[in-house]
Amino acid sequence: MFYDKFVSICKNKGISPSKAAADVGLNRSSVVKWKNGATPQTSTIKKISDYFGIDIMEFLGDGSSQYDSDIAAAYAEGWEAARSTYQLKDCEFTYALQNEAKDLTDEDKKLLISMAKRLREARKARDSD
Repeated sequence: MFYDKFVSICKNKGISPSKAAADVGLNRSSVVKWKNGATPQTSTIKKISDYFGIDIMEFLGDGSSQYDSDIAAAYAEGWEAARSTYQLKDCEFTYALQNEAKDLTDEDKKLLISMAKRLREARKARDSD
């Protein structure tokens, strides 16, 4: 959970979670949301990791699995490489899609759904050949 990692890093650095959040331009309610299970946007996680001078992967993975190791290695080469290195889990895809689509208009969202349907149909046609 992001909050637990955040609090642990704050403790190791001798900074309160509220102060760290304020120092990167966030308010206390952000910390409360994380405590309740929310995960901040990747851009926010990047700001926090930069503030602490640590690799963003300390927040994104616990390093305990080959998956985390592969992501950490790919992230070092750039996020585009990281995304192409592993298979997205359904929950990760859903989170990424929600995060990327949050500022889209309703018309853009409809277009995105239409594109996904066409992609699925094209794949189905290709796989049946």
